[in-house]
Amino acid sequence: MGRKARLRKELDLEKRIEEKAAIAIRQKAKRAPMVKFAIRFVAVLLFTIGLLYAGSLINSRIVAQANQEQKK
Repeated sequence: MGRKARLRKELDLEKRIEEKAAIAIRQKAKRAPMVKFAIRFVAVLLFTIGLLYAGSLINSRIVAQANQEQKK
């Protein structure tokens, strides 16, 4: 392989690497809104589950306390 051919091949390889990097950046930017939505959705879901669990605990304690008062 001659010097010019080797140089041409290296330039072509560099160009392909740059194109792949640019494609990866565009795909990441394209997915960003969906990722933000998914993170927000999961956070709200966990918060809701936590509130439901806390409400369940409070309710069970109130019921237990009412049962103790009825026994007296």
